[in-house]
Formats: sequence, structure tokens, C-alpha cells
Amino acid sequence: MIIVSALVTIYYNVILAWALFYIFASFTSELPWTGCHNDFNTPECYLLQENKVCKNMTMFYYNQSCLEPEAYCGLVNLASFNDSHCFDPNDNDSLVVADGAVRRLTPSEDYYR
Repeated sequence: MIIVSALVTIYYNVILAWALFYIFASFTSELPWTGCHNDFNTPECYLLQENKVCKNMTMFYYNQSCLEPEAYCGLVNLASFNDSHCFDPNDNDSLVVADGAVRRLTPSEDYYR
């Protein structure tokens, strides 16, 4: 019974610690999960506004920069078919929409991952 009580106490304290961590993280002037310009963000992090800027130049947003279709498709070993699609040069039947070729995360998904 003492072991069960100890495990429940540890579990409760871990949940409480995470709650306090996120409460204090929310007191900053700019919330860390609203942008991709933090140290902890991965290259897959993207903002819709920055993605739209790149789209207007027929480019793709990745790793906080705009990439040409060839470079963007090359991230996953694909070749550029046109401005909106990638294809696998080893398989003639595989045409992939370029937006779905590379995994991307919103800033909040990247933060809570």
C-alpha cells in the first residue's frame, strides 16, 4: 500500500510540475509557442504568414527561409516536377503535391512535442 501511495504522489507531483512550467512559460511577453524563431524550434516549424510570402514567389517555406521547388523536393530525395509537385525519379508513377512532401509543424505543435 505504501508503494502505491508513493507512486500516486510522484505522478501527482509530475503533473503539478508540468502545469507550473507552462504557467510560468505563459508569463513571457511573447509566448514561446507563437513563432518559429526560438532556439528549440525544429526546421519543420512554419508560420502560415511566412508560408504565404514564399508562395507568392512560387517558393516553399522551410527552416525559416524560402526554398526553390528543386531544393524543397530534394529534402526528401524527390525531384521537382513543376512549381507545385514533386516526383520520385526512380518511380515514374509517383507524383506528390509538394506541400505534403515535407513534414511541417505549427509553432505550437513544435513546442509541445
